[in-house]
Amino acid sequence: MTSNDKCPRCGDVESTKHLLWECGQVRHIWSLFNNLVQSVGSHCDQALKYDDVYTATSSAAINLIKIRLIQEMIQIERPAGWTDIHITKILNEIMNCEKYNATKSNSITKFYNKWGALTNLSSNIINATNQTQNR
Repeated sequence: MTSNDKCPRCGDVESTKHLLWECGQVRHIWSLFNNLVQSVGSHCDQALKYDDVYTATSSAAINLIKIRLIQEMIQIERPAGWTDIHITKILNEIMNCEKYNATKSNSITKFYNKWGALTNLSSNIINATNQTQNR
């Protein structure tokens, strides 16, 4: 529980809409999400308006990412200052869990069908991040 109704990130009154859409920090997180979605050619799955936060996309994998972002946004310690690295970390956590389950249940083909281009994207981002950090 928080001690008042002020957003800890920006000081505005924190309603559900503010928590999940209106706050500048949250808008930035949705922008990072949209960049991820665009990079795999899923333009129709972007969160471009408040209602999109509650709308399932055409991709089960992208829905899982969206749900995880919402989980992060509603924590007592609100996310702030996010970068692509945060989104990639979430993507990798979900994919690793899903891949483990798929391996154990002998359904790895379903995993690759579900996660497709996101598996390549995740690897590319990690490699680029490592190269930048090594400079």
